[in-house]
Amino acid sequence: MIVGVAAVGFAAAIASGLWSSASSAGTYSAAVTLLAVVAILLGLVLGETLPLFGGIVGLALVTIIGAQSGSIPYLALPFVGGGLVAVAELGNWSLELRSPVVRSGALLARRALNTFYLVLIGTALSGLLMTSLLTLRLL
Repeated sequence: MIVGVAAVGFAAAIASGLWSSASSAGTYSAAVTLLAVVAILLGLVLGETLPLFGGIVGLALVTIIGAQSGSIPYLALPFVGGGLVAVAELGNWSLELRSPVVRSGALLARRALNTFYLVLIGTALSGLLMTSLLTLRLL
């Protein structure tokens, strides 16, 4: 339950960051942002993977449209990407924890630490790449 709440929290944080750019980009982007968060929440409540995946893809599409239209700065993209990875990992973990398999506390702690490192390293590397591309004026 706690892992699912964390996933929804990350999704809501991403959506709130995207909301102003989505609103300026058009009504469709704002509607997709709202529907994406609702889909993630629905997927976690129902224990279904498809709405969770659809919500993550929806947030990613709004991010891409916002970056292409110039309403989301390129340097914000690694942070949004890291947030989307966190939503996917925590959402998947929440769905896995519903199975009847018993897990030890050490395994859950390792999984939490691995998820943290995955998000942190992914965000840092993509931020370094975006900074390099902007410095070289390739974007």
